[in-house]
Amino acid sequence: MLFATYIDDLLCDLRMSGYGLHIGTLFVGAIAYADDLWILSCHCYGLQKMLDICSAYGIEWDSQAAIVLYFVFFAKSGFSFLYVCPLPKEHN
Repeated sequence: MLFATYIDDLLCDLRMSGYGLHIGTLFVGAIAYADDLWILSCHCYGLQKMLDICSAYGIEWDSQAAIVLYFVFFAKSGFSFLYVCPLPKEHN
């Protein structure tokens, strides 16, 4: 229960930051389930800002479990890529 209270404050701060993914007016930039946290952003800058907020809360990233997914879609060709990368060293 203590973790839920702690993570709720973090999720509120992430939502209020203005960064992250929105669908219409609905913020879906941070999704938490049990002890997992997904951070979603349309831009690298916003993602970095959200990671900085998490770091300010003392969140430590498990370098074995943390990954960055990066989607690229080309509208003209309909071609898309999905890059899966380990979390950058400065966040480990």
